[in-house]
Amino acid sequence: MKKVIVVKEYDSIIESRSKGDSQSGDSRFVEVDPAVFKSLEEAVYRFDKGQSRFADISRSVRLGDVVKIRNLVGTIQINRDVDLQILPKIEINSEGADDDLSSKILMAMLGYLKDFPGKPSDTAHLPFEHTSLFDCFVRLYLRKIGAILQRGIRSGYITIRKNVTCVKGRIDVTNNLRENFSNLSKFFCEYDEYLPDCLENRIIKTALAFLEKQSLSFTNNRLIRLFLNRFQNVSMSKDFKSDWKRITFDRNNEHYREALEWSVAFLSRKSLSFSTGETRADTFLFPMEKVFESFIGRLVARIVRRRSDLFAGWNVKIQGYKTLFDNPAKFRIRPDIRLFNGDKNLILDTKWKRLDPRINKNGISQNDMYQMYSYAKRYHANHVWLLYPLDGNSSKIKERRYITINDFKYGSSADTNVTIHIEFVDLSLLLEPNSKSVSTAGLVNQLTKFLQYSTAAL
Repeated sequence: MKKVIVVKEYDSIIESRSKGDSQSGDSRFVEVDPAVFKSLEEAVYRFDKGQSRFADISRSVRLGDVVKIRNLVGTIQINRDVDLQILPKIEINSEGADDDLSSKILMAMLGYLKDFPGKPSDTAHLPFEHTSLFDCFVRLYLRKIGAILQRGIRSGYITIRKNVTCVKGRIDVTNNLRENFSNLSKFFCEYDEYLPDCLENRIIKTALAFLEKQSLSFTNNRLIRLFLNRFQNVSMSKDFKSDWKRITFDRNNEHYREALEWSVAFLSRKSLSFSTGETRADTFLFPMEKVFESFIGRLVARIVRRRSDLFAGWNVKIQGYKTLFDNPAKFRIRPDIRLFNGDKNLILDTKWKRLDPRINKNGISQNDMYQMYSYAKRYHANHVWLLYPLDGNSSKIKERRYITINDFKYGSSADTNVTIHIEFVDLSLLLEPNSKSVSTAGLVNQLTKFLQYSTAAL
């Protein structure tokens, strides 16, 4: 049975000396068996020759090699028998969320990620207890297949070349002479038949057959076998990448798109190739800063759109851009979220980082501040908000506003002073009170109050 190793972003993994013997005695390190650690190191080097996108390797005199996970979340196939599952660091009541809660919150946020082949309604209510993240992805995929089967699988015209007893389509003269020179009762013909054995169904069947051997969930495996029976008249794809490239989407097969993207993702995993977001269909790793950015951006857009009673006249632009210079128009600047109402502008920028009052400037990056100041000047926004995830140190951060006074301005032009605000987003509000169910209601309330306050200041 496949083994799943669960870690959090930024965790460090070391090799244990022997079973039940802790090498470090330090809870900051995750210890794994020597064979698994060797496979993990090989995976790190296999991806981008040691400059892996999901981890770095360093050397410790006392502990040996240390694999440090970056801020990517998702699941990676280390080898045929081991998966590495990376979850986000999220605090619930000043304590780290357990693995099930972290998985729930992550999947709820992924539903808002741009280009993720799933919707918030798809990811919010998946079963997570004692289920790997990989099996959550499989369950989401099977829901897509179920929707296709409910609608009816697609058929298309397939070109068939074979010996038949009566003429169909046209006779293939060359093959007919080769096959039937001494048998005048048959004809080698080329003809089209309307069959379900089309490229889309071949890719899906191939993915289902692969997942039947990979999934650890009994429910998933039962559904996979049931679905494979529905595709029994479909052949397997011999080259899924080539077949995927040959598919052209139109109104007849558009409902297949998300399922096919998942199919290619799973089959790419089979060949141990992955990427962090370069395409929509070859990744199970997601940069957490992009997940956080997309999640907050889409929630803010939804609040402003639906609460016209509170935000009349306000509009939202997600990831819009200007160039820093007009002539030549070069060096794009792209704030995460811009709210605007006439000549009023409000900039919100998300940062998936933890601030720490024990270090200089609370750990706020000087480059981030330069970036926020350039946003303020280019968009004529006097107020810019940096949004960080709430954690145990957030209440200790005393400096929440950074203000320029008597900032440079031209003649009698409007005030150009800039205030950069620090605000914290409480992701634990995604959990419904007294339950482990995920809902955006609590977080939407926090963001609504924050938006009311920030827009009223303009």
